[in-house]
Amino acid sequence: MKKNFGIIILLLALITILLAQTDFEAWKTQQQQQIQQFKNDQDKQFAEFLESSWKAFKVFTGEKQDETPKPQEVPKVELKKPKELPQKNKIKDLKLPPLPQVEAVEEILALPELESGREIELDFFRKKFILKYNDELEIDLTKPINNKKIAEYWKKMSNKEYEPILKQIKFFSEQTGVNDWGFTLLLYEAGELLYQDENLATLFTWFMLTQAGYNSKVGYNENSIKLLLASDHVFYGKPYLMVDKQRFYAVSLQTKESKQKDLYTYEGNHAEAKEVMSLFLHAAPNFSDNLNEKVVEFSYKDKNYQIKLYYNPENIRYYDLYPETNLEIYFTSPMKKKVEYQLLQQLGKLVEGKSEAEAANMLLRFVQTGFKYETDNQQFGREKAFFPEEVIYYPACDCEDRSVFYSYLIKKILSLEVIGLDYPGHVATAVNFSEKIAGDSISYKGKQYVVCDPTYINADLGMAMPEFKNIKPKIIEIN
Repeated sequence: MKKNFGIIILLLALITILLAQTDFEAWKTQQQQQIQQFKNDQDKQFAEFLESSWKAFKVFTGEKQDETPKPQEVPKVELKKPKELPQKNKIKDLKLPPLPQVEAVEEILALPELESGREIELDFFRKKFILKYNDELEIDLTKPINNKKIAEYWKKMSNKEYEPILKQIKFFSEQTGVNDWGFTLLLYEAGELLYQDENLATLFTWFMLTQAGYNSKVGYNENSIKLLLASDHVFYGKPYLMVDKQRFYAVSLQTKESKQKDLYTYEGNHAEAKEVMSLFLHAAPNFSDNLNEKVVEFSYKDKNYQIKLYYNPENIRYYDLYPETNLEIYFTSPMKKKVEYQLLQQLGKLVEGKSEAEAANMLLRFVQTGFKYETDNQQFGREKAFFPEEVIYYPACDCEDRSVFYSYLIKKILSLEVIGLDYPGHVATAVNFSEKIAGDSISYKGKQYVVCDPTYINADLGMAMPEFKNIKPKIIEIN
């Protein structure tokens, strides 16, 4: 009898659990339906808003970077005898990054499966993806372009099954490790393949960015539509307009640039689109594992060294399309793991066993003499700051590029605090050492940083360029 009673209790418990699960699933379905209905209502309200709330906005000329002329030729220190440096705090047991795992090359990915539809191959810096989409996303846009046509595009897209394609592109961006900017490029490339039309590709990018929660807009003039990205970072040289005290940069996602005129756009925004575009790189792009080699030679204390450096061609192409922006973004950007490993392993072996100061001085000479100096105008005819990996690739680099590269080495190999020194027409670095080092230094937030100038050829630690000794620089914090 007791056994039967136990079975009855167990059955009742199972029935209770099943009923609870059924109730939960019903509740979950109801919640999802309510969320979707709420989203549909927001999209509908936004479409109605787009039909009427447009006006002309003045487009401002893009900000220019420091226009103080950089030296065409950098000064050199005449080598006499080496500076006496502290020989304490020997470098040992370096905590260098481990050998990274081999990355998949040109892997073809697809997510998610759709019951019906078409496929297009998306080649994003030689990383290939299969993108599945429904035919209903193929929307036409007749001219002339105006806010009614843009509102019509929004209305049609918001009533179609766009979530799967957005989910796929988000997945692709995660696979390649790109940031907000890379995600935007991915959307635009997908839009170009879908529509074969620049205006429609721009509208597609704007629609998807908005649905992904980004504060973006479009503007139009004549028969051209421009993507407007909200960001708290500067897009140097890019025209912008101000809406509700927020800068929106008019960006071209193609290589060609056109002269910007005033634009018609709207003041409000989609209720769920609040995130501004960040240009920080939290990881280097993961496009492929293919590396090219470059040999760099330098000498230190009458001894010659040869270092084999590597770079990823696809990363270089990606960085070339990156907006010119705040220097701190370059100073805090990572390298591709395999590129970093090859670089740090070789330099780490050279400095291991040396004192902290001696190691920093040797790395300084490596950057000073291993790379040719040219200004951006000499090399490109325009300003272009380098990400660390670009210093390895290009035939020459200037002061901010060398400073970005040197600060990277100091952080990664010696684990010392370093700051950027932004002078008019020049950029250098300063390092906080464990012991006092004679020479030029900067006091910042209660710490003493010794000037280390990677552009001042053959200069040792604590030697600032003569023309900048008495000039107070802007400090660039490097985390």
